[in-house]
Amino acid sequence: MFGYGELSAAIQCGGTSLLKLRHAVPFILSFVRGAMTMALLCAIPSGLRAWAQDAQSWSHSTIDARSLKPCGQKAHRRWQLWHRAKHVIGGDWAHGNVGLLMSSNFGVWRWVTRNGCSRIPVCGSVVSISQSPVPSTVTLLMEHVCDETVVVGLASTRQPRAIMETLSGSKDTCAFFGVAITPVTTLLIHNDKVLNEDATHQLKDGSFVTVALDGEQVELTVSAPSALPYRQTARHGVRAVSTHELYCAAICDAPCQLVPCWSLL
Repeated sequence: MFGYGELSAAIQCGGTSLLKLRHAVPFILSFVRGAMTMALLCAIPSGLRAWAQDAQSWSHSTIDARSLKPCGQKAHRRWQLWHRAKHVIGGDWAHGNVGLLMSSNFGVWRWVTRNGCSRIPVCGSVVSISQSPVPSTVTLLMEHVCDETVVVGLASTRQPRAIMETLSGSKDTCAFFGVAITPVTTLLIHNDKVLNEDATHQLKDGSFVTVALDGEQVELTVSAPSALPYRQTARHGVRAVSTHELYCAAICDAPCQLVPCWSLL
């Protein structure tokens, strides 16, 4: 009469308790798991609260912490559960958390801002540069993929003009390793040289782009919505990269929304 016959027994009045369906709890709660729902998950019965507070429950998940403003001692430590996450999108609160900044599991960084803007005009392009040195693996969320070329990578300086001169080939003032993303192809680059090209994959809005330096190799990993991750690698042949501080840089011909993510170390 009231439609109960069409509902699962787990949510019918007098049906099987959700707590008894232990094998199904992780799958069911994965639909509501998130940084902004932790307060709700911790207010429910202890059996479910323990699941929400288990690091294993956050494995391979994407956590958007941009709007997170933790209150209370336990809330300030929730980031400790996320070291098995797939991606953690950065937020301003993280840069005031001393424990997080000193953690050996995460590398937290943000763009330099001038007059409240992280996009610096240089030589006809727009450059964003990390405020502090970053690990040798960085991840960015490309919320909107523009129709222009976007270059993302690791540089041995945080001077935007020096990076632009190196990429253009006019001066070899720093080292740059990364990827040039066009609407039809991705190219792994070292300074102004193309190391590898792949025209089989195209980026979509909401893709996560990871650039990593590993020895003499530069590696690109892209995780796009509703698609399997793909990887592209090339040798750059430079041995002394690890002796330099590295800064993440993004260069585009038109404004493009690139959001820093925590580096999971």
